Amino acid sequence: MQDTLDLDGNITLIEPRAMSVLVYLSENAGKVVSSEEMIAEIWGPRYMGENPIYRCISILRNILKKDELISEYIQTVPKKGYRLIAKVSPPFPKRSKPRDTKKQSSQKSSTTKNKELLAKSDFIAFQNDHPTSIDNLERKPFASVLAKHIQFIFDTENPGFISNSAFVIQLYAPWGAGKTTVLKFLESELTADKTPEGDPKWLVSTFNAWRNQHLNPPWWAIMDQIYRGCYRSLKAQGKPSLWFKLGEQIRRYRSGALFAATTGFVLSVCLFVLAITFIFGLDLDSEPNWLKRTDSIGTILLTIGSIFSSILVFSKSISMTLLSGKYSSAREIEKLIKDPQARIRNHFSSMVSSLRPKIPVLFIDDLDRCRPEYVVSLLEGLQTLFVDTPVLYVVAADQRWISTCFEKVYKDFQGTITNPGQTIGYRFTEKVFQFTARIPRMTAHQQSSFWSHLLGESDSLTSKKKSESSTQPAPLDNHFAGAISEEDVWDKMQQAREQNKFTSSEISTYAALHLASTKSLVHQEHALSRFAPYVDRNPRSMKRLLNHYSILRATTLLENTVLSRTKLVRWAIISMKWPILAAELEKKPELIEDFYTERSLESNSKVVASLSGDTNLINVIKGTHDNEGILEVDDIRKCVGLNIHHN
Repeated sequence: MQDTLDLDGNITLIEPRAMSVLVYLSENAGKVVSSEEMIAEIWGPRYMGENPIYRCISILRNILKKDELISEYIQTVPKKGYRLIAKVSPPFPKRSKPRDTKKQSSQKSSTTKNKELLAKSDFIAFQNDHPTSIDNLERKPFASVLAKHIQFIFDTENPGFISNSAFVIQLYAPWGAGKTTVLKFLESELTADKTPEGDPKWLVSTFNAWRNQHLNPPWWAIMDQIYRGCYRSLKAQGKPSLWFKLGEQIRRYRSGALFAATTGFVLSVCLFVLAITFIFGLDLDSEPNWLKRTDSIGTILLTIGSIFSSILVFSKSISMTLLSGKYSSAREIEKLIKDPQARIRNHFSSMVSSLRPKIPVLFIDDLDRCRPEYVVSLLEGLQTLFVDTPVLYVVAADQRWISTCFEKVYKDFQGTITNPGQTIGYRFTEKVFQFTARIPRMTAHQQSSFWSHLLGESDSLTSKKKSESSTQPAPLDNHFAGAISEEDVWDKMQQAREQNKFTSSEISTYAALHLASTKSLVHQEHALSRFAPYVDRNPRSMKRLLNHYSILRATTLLENTVLSRTKLVRWAIISMKWPILAAELEKKPELIEDFYTERSLESNSKVVASLSGDTNLINVIKGTHDNEGILEVDDIRKCVGLNIHHN
């Protein structure tokens, strides 16, 4: 009988999809199979929605656990997938394949066909907006590039190695653009990176700011979340997590009001001993006679009072430390300690040091849904309390929301910024974030493909590309081997296009990944040195330009856009030094013409008119120092992702 299991004569009916999962695991017995692989094989590559594998595995385990001889048939391999550990032998039953609606409909009468077509045309399935683990919009390459940049920044062989300070990245895009999904892919990329001992190098934790904005102070939320995330990761890896937990409890005790807490603990013990003395009459020379001691009501009341007092004093002592993990204790410490920030910094630094060589990572999501006061308090905490501890923070939030939050909180200081291309909000974000990474926009083909997924329609173009890619004679990574400079990569891209064996998207993806290699990043640093006249003469601005340009180059490539280095780096400088103008040009790229047609004073844009006399800006737009030509409207559109119509 199909879709049934026979367990010692007990026949159990199984859902068809769950049976297909079991059969696929049996076909790959002993191997680790990822959820994505099973979804593509059983549900089809165009499946949209929540991951159905968890439910199928749960169904199978509930059925298989009835076999008392084996405690577990299906093993979960963290971060990788599932493995069937039972012994199996062929032949295996046929598993259901993804539905072929064309084949099914051809077997039915014309009347039935018409009814089904009418029903299909009227029916559109509801879609949830939860983050997905399936890469429908080709976000994984962007996450891979970002991970390579992060690994380069924290590489001990890198001259700019981050050894004793935090690094904060802003991952920005408008609401609904898929920032949370990118974080999921980035976590997968980072956890695949190993230490020399073979252990995961990065300990990733996730903090949803929107859900936790009612909890204050924010610094305790960050510390506690990193601790909990690192503890879970160490435990999953089979590492000595107990010692890490014990060490943290000691740190939490020492971070509190140490003298008051210790005094309280001692007093609570004394009161408890006093209560025991009243009850049992501690007399070393005679047998206990507690009945005699408790004859009087006063003695009984004193005993109860001593016990109750010892509990109260003990609870109060706990609240003077961070042992309870409560936010009220964190607020109490801020009041009791003379210099709480120094105590907190030492606590956090000691915790992170105990994890070396592993590096903690905190993903902060949904910050662009929080109140301005909370946003500012959390980000300032990263800069004041945790800036001297090597932790990576990735903040997924809309850039303008963050800037506006600072402007609202510091509205009384707006007049202190005299640069018309800046606001106080952007000045603060520039201080908080080492670099910002814009998520690539959808290409026209990706948008069309995504609509087809949502509507349940076939995508012949996608099928064609998959068919073509399956017959590729050689992988693209070999094709790009040896290319270090951007010029080398452009030549390789052109050669790949001429071969007509790879799609434009595949070529751009490999190019972006190749330029994120360590050798290419080092070469980029040297190649950008000639743009020094455009940048402020301070080390921070130079480092920010290198980081910003590198990730911007990858973003535009993943949008299938090729732009010269000189024009892209000049746009990176504009977005750094004149962010208000960059935001204006992102909405109306044609405003760039006002600067080189002598119409800037009469421009309809107040921002453009206010910057009409800025010679530094004019030099950047016109390319005075590199003779590569002016930044035109089409260049701006390419830089901000508005000119992506390629496949």
